[in-house]
Amino acid sequence: MKKLEIERLSIEITRRCNMKCSHCMHGKARNTDIKPEYITNILSHTQNIGYLNLTGGEPSMNVEAIRFVWSSLKRRKIPVGSFHIVTNGSQTSMSDEFIDVCSKLYAYQREESRPEQLDCMLEMSNDRFHDNTYHNEVHQKLSAYPFFSNRYPDSNREGVPLIKQGRSRSGYQVPISTIGLDGNRVYGDVYLNALGYLIAAGDLSYSNQDKHILCHSKGFITCLKSN
Repeated sequence: MKKLEIERLSIEITRRCNMKCSHCMHGKARNTDIKPEYITNILSHTQNIGYLNLTGGEPSMNVEAIRFVWSSLKRRKIPVGSFHIVTNGSQTSMSDEFIDVCSKLYAYQREESRPEQLDCMLEMSNDRFHDNTYHNEVHQKLSAYPFFSNRYPDSNREGVPLIKQGRSRSGYQVPISTIGLDGNRVYGDVYLNALGYLIAAGDLSYSNQDKHILCHSKGFITCLKSN
């Protein structure tokens, strides 16, 4: 079988978080990091990724997983159209290790993609729900890099779209989707969670993710063929 072209891939690299935001759709943080083999289960079958979202939890708390993704992509020569990471603007958001690996992702994206595909890669959640203790300091430090921006303009911090999952008691319902194959193109949003499972939607609470498991990552190809 030819290797796959994945249009949209999200990898939940950790369930750890250093904030307790009242609007968090995931709910209570968990002391769980993704295992490298779960990432390999997907990338070993992949030749191209259009959009790759590295999410959590708080992504800056698992720099090793981000570095593993970067090195695996580079070793396998898998081009990525655009990366996306959202950080909460805490102390770990401005760690030298996190900035270094983000710089590596950005450089890889520039090498492998057309210039017109380059969008903001790293965003800070500066909405009214996040603890803004370090936001000014984080913004000042990260603004030196071309891949960074605030997620919401200052005028729109009140307009954050809420998802009715986890801690949030209001907002919109998450649409449940599926993934499948069209030739060697994977359609739908592929969401790999920190436990190694493919989930039918990304913006679910951790407990609700368990109700919408498509398959384990080691059965990725079988799962695609059956949908």
